Amino acid sequence: MALRYREIADDLRRRMDGGEFPPGSRLPTYDELRVHYATGRGTIGSAVEVLEAEGRVRPLKKVGLTVLAPAEREPLAPDGPLRRDQDGRLGALAWIPLAPPVIERRPADPELAAALAVPAGEPVTVIEIVLARAGQEPGAGGQDCGQVPAALETWHLPGWLAVKDQIAAVQLSPELLEREFARAGHGPVAWSEQTAGRLPAPAEAKALRISERTPLLTFRVRTTSAEGRALSVCETRVSADRFQLQRDLQPRD
Repeated sequence: MALRYREIADDLRRRMDGGEFPPGSRLPTYDELRVHYATGRGTIGSAVEVLEAEGRVRPLKKVGLTVLAPAEREPLAPDGPLRRDQDGRLGALAWIPLAPPVIERRPADPELAAALAVPAGEPVTVIEIVLARAGQEPGAGGQDCGQVPAALETWHLPGWLAVKDQIAAVQLSPELLEREFARAGHGPVAWSEQTAGRLPAPAEAKALRISERTPLLTFRVRTTSAEGRALSVCETRVSADRFQLQRDLQPRD
């Protein structure tokens, strides 16, 4: 038997898809929904959380629950989907930075320290970039879809690594780093990638303009030197309601 809050979420989704609550409109208040569905406020809250995680509603202070259009997820190939070339392209998608990168020194937490093979708490260089999709058609109301934050990219470089200032430029990319590592005598380099999913931290949700209940797809790329020494760790995060992993399956021989 379906849980009550999921039944309510399904019904609200059906009503939104049927045009009763079109994109841009507001859902009834919590109290109105509680009376309509003859249930408690907690059950209504759980139903709203489901729709919020799906990217179908967004709670706004002093406004209420705003209805969003269903997202059409863009496909990302699994073999290096977020590798950026020297022209700023990631896979088959074009991306642009929304602002100059934020560069600072921070102490490495235990997980990052292990990945970079440095002591926990040691200062590392952190470069954060917010990316948008480029070249999209304007959305509803003339909104430039290409200027909507679509990805967060964070590079971590160990403190001992001497690199030129240009790697902190807006067009920072694996290819540029590879050239710089080679010039510094660390090449040829190798790349390994891990893909996972998790909920965003509050700062990540704010930067991507998504709910804290909307899952993220995360891609962590670790760069190592020819001797196996860690040179960098880059984590890219995208919203799972905008992007999906896609691959072509081939029959076995």
